[in-house]
Amino acid sequence: MITGAVAIAATLLVIAYTTGGDTGACPGQPAAIESITPGCGAAALQLDVVAVDLAPGYEGELTINDIAVPVQVIPR
Repeated sequence: MITGAVAIAATLLVIAYTTGGDTGACPGQPAAIESITPGCGAAALQLDVVAVDLAPGYEGELTINDIAVPVQVIPR
């Protein structure tokens, strides 16, 4: 019984690792976008952080549900 529980837990960890928290590239994503949060295809709740990291030299504009989001530039 303990072995079965450990096997189920390991399986759930593998599934969580492969499906959650991905900030990698989306198919067709422009090279100027270095990362996005939440990951490609993920949903965000109302108070979740939404971020797009652009390569140096690029500027962008973020619109969510037809509402422009104020841009916050973080110097490197």
